[in-house]
Amino acid sequence: MSKFYLVFVMAANRSPVTSATSEDYPSAPAQLQSMDIPRKRRYVQAHPDMEATVTAVNDGMSIRMAAERYQIPHTTLANKVNGKHGKKAGRPSTFTMEEEEDITEILVRCSKIGVPLGKRTLIKIVKAIAIAKGMNWAKFTDRWHRNFLRRNRGVSVRVLSALSFKKSREWTAQRCEEWISLLQKLSDDGFLDPNGIWNLDESGFRLAELYDKVYAERGVKEAVGYLKSSECDRENISLLAMGNAAGKMLRPLILYKGKMHLESHFRETHDACYVGTNSSGVMDTEVLTEFLEKEFLSSITCPKNVLIFDGHSSHLSCIAFLLACMEHEKEIQVVVLPSGQTAFLQPLDKEVFGGVKQKWHMYLRDSRVDTSIDVSRHNFPAHIVKLWNPNFQPYSFNLGGPMKEGFRKTGMYPFDAELLRGTVNPRLEVVEHNEAQSEEYFADIAKILREKIRLSEDKITSCLLEIRKIMTGESAGSVVAVQFYKNLLRSAPQKKRREKDSRLDVSNGRILTESAYISTKKAAMEKNKAKAKGLRNRKRNIQALEKSATGSEDDSPATQEYPCQSPPKRQRKTAKQVAAEIANDVPAPQSLFDSPIDDPEVSPLKTRAKRATARTKIAPAPRKKPSAPASKAKAKILLLPKTKPRASAVKSKAKNT
Repeated sequence: MSKFYLVFVMAANRSPVTSATSEDYPSAPAQLQSMDIPRKRRYVQAHPDMEATVTAVNDGMSIRMAAERYQIPHTTLANKVNGKHGKKAGRPSTFTMEEEEDITEILVRCSKIGVPLGKRTLIKIVKAIAIAKGMNWAKFTDRWHRNFLRRNRGVSVRVLSALSFKKSREWTAQRCEEWISLLQKLSDDGFLDPNGIWNLDESGFRLAELYDKVYAERGVKEAVGYLKSSECDRENISLLAMGNAAGKMLRPLILYKGKMHLESHFRETHDACYVGTNSSGVMDTEVLTEFLEKEFLSSITCPKNVLIFDGHSSHLSCIAFLLACMEHEKEIQVVVLPSGQTAFLQPLDKEVFGGVKQKWHMYLRDSRVDTSIDVSRHNFPAHIVKLWNPNFQPYSFNLGGPMKEGFRKTGMYPFDAELLRGTVNPRLEVVEHNEAQSEEYFADIAKILREKIRLSEDKITSCLLEIRKIMTGESAGSVVAVQFYKNLLRSAPQKKRREKDSRLDVSNGRILTESAYISTKKAAMEKNKAKAKGLRNRKRNIQALEKSATGSEDDSPATQEYPCQSPPKRQRKTAKQVAAEIANDVPAPQSLFDSPIDDPEVSPLKTRAKRATARTKIAPAPRKKPSAPASKAKAKILLLPKTKPRASAVKSKAKNT
């Protein structure tokens, strides 16, 4: 085993990124090569010549002779002839083979019509079926799911490619025919040449692979891995790729978020990429126009060229580039794709970027354990230049072949109208009036079965299913899948778009290098620019008015003519000011010698009346309740230390004696 560990260490220490092929790895020792792996005995389900062998035995041939002639084990043939072990090996399945075939048909049918079901949904459905049949529903677990896939090879688990339901439903046969007619016109004019038809698109690249499957001790929830460049592990950098149907790729455009270029961005790039910067890090009109004028216009060789891209705002606003294309010595047409259909019609999205991202993520995962590789935002262009080279295996993007395949699968080159018509899903269109009326008939039938015949809901559903099977002539699985799809179709509303100027409408795809579009788009941009400038001036005026209104505290709101001015802040009173107010409010105590009660000639009732009238005359005006700090200060002033009451002279004398 020491040699085994030696080979493992040698392979682990070798750089996974710098090594191009597996030939550099040392071969395994002879002891490891000569190790015999024991084979597990498998149960043979059926022999192809079993029926012929049984027929021969029934005709008089001995079992031993028939087993030798047809290459079947003697015991197996004897058990078959004598009727032993007639049942299938293993524990019987929960559902019958017919029921599992129906479930498989429903899954396949739902996948074909665009509503594929997942594992959780399937287990939920079979549990409901088991409860309805009185079976044990707890046995439908992941283990049952694995065995179900093993028994039914017609269905398998695949990665879901999620598309927008609303956008897909907007791609109707009419819009598809308009796009086909536009491409047909370009083909008739000679623009669809493999060296002259171009496509560009942007995509974001992460700088670190945060999720990967690694080995760890059993029972550990997650394995912690440390990145070498954690300050930019969640940052994305935009990259623009551009190529033609012949497989030729231009220099990639790498867009940074910033105000100026850094020397590190161009290090080890060998002028093999174009680096741009702007304030947002997202493609804008200025960067795109500069790139196209420097790279695209100087790289075209065909007399007739066409550039195809999506309807991003930065693409549609390149007025300077469109004018340059119209004034160029070669004929250049700029075409925008139908809105919302880039997943089907754009070559870079259809075939190229998927493989590019896969290679990039593999490169990041392998560079995580390689100390000589460090991917950051400063050296990102250098790594892209390496992977752009077709000789940098096994991580090279190899963009030439996928680019050709992308143009072929989108029906652009070679031009294929039938392939484009196949991208339209007729089931996504709005339900017609006749179909809606037939649904009303089914609702009436269900009402009759429920109210008149008193059937249960399960029996009503079964009756309607049989009626649909007779009408369509399809199986039960197909009918169930179609009904599930129709319910989903009715629940999703159609996407409502804002009405636009017909001269600027690019929803069905159009040619942008036209004087009518350029003049209208330029006027619309000027209008939006003036509107934005007016909004900025209005905001600036409001801010200036607020500043002037709050600048002077002595001016009243009426003189400033600004009703939203906040009232002046109330200054807090000090403890001395509060104590002085309290002293002024409290009346002076009367002398005991001047009290009228000591005079025997004065009546106590009259004295009380005079005191009451005197209090009413000298009563102070009502005063506002002081604030919390003032009340606390008042309480501190009024609190006096408690003194022991003075004893009388008699008691003190008695105490002294």
